[in-house]
Amino acid sequence: MAIGKALLAVGLCTAEALSDEDVGYHRLFETANDEFDNRCAPSMGKEMPKYLQGGSFVIGSVGQQEMGDRHFVGYLDAFGKYTRYTVEDGQVCATYRMMRTGFYNNSVEAGTIASGLLFYPVVCGKSRHCASPALLKAIFRGASRKS
Repeated sequence: MAIGKALLAVGLCTAEALSDEDVGYHRLFETANDEFDNRCAPSMGKEMPKYLQGGSFVIGSVGQQEMGDRHFVGYLDAFGKYTRYTVEDGQVCATYRMMRTGFYNNSVEAGTIASGLLFYPVVCGKSRHCASPALLKAIFRGASRKS
C-alpha cells in the first residue's frame, strides 16, 4: 500500500512538472503564414495503411495574427489558412495556403487590418488599442460577466 501511494505521489509530481511546460502551445498564437505546395516526407520505413493511400485531410486554422501595425486580440478574428495533407506513394505531403477571403484581400491592399466584423477590437502598435477605452471596457466587462 505504501509503495502504491509513493508511486502515485511521484506520478502526480511528474504530471504537475510536465504540465507547466505546455511545449509548443504558445505557437498557436504566433503568425505562421508561410505557404508551400506538396512538401513531402517519407513514411519512415513503415507501410501506410491502404485506406490512407490517395486520401486527403484538410484542416482550417489561424495563420496570421497581425497586419501592418495592427494585431488581433481575439484568436478567431485572425486571418485563416488551410493545410492539406495527402498520402501518396508511401509518403505524406503537405500544402499550406492562406485563405484569400475578401477581408484578407482588403487588408493586404490597405497594408493593415481592414474594417470588418470582429469579436474584439484590434491592437495598434505594441500597446495602444485602436478602439476607444470606453468601448474596450464595455466589451471586456460584458465578456467577464458571461464567464
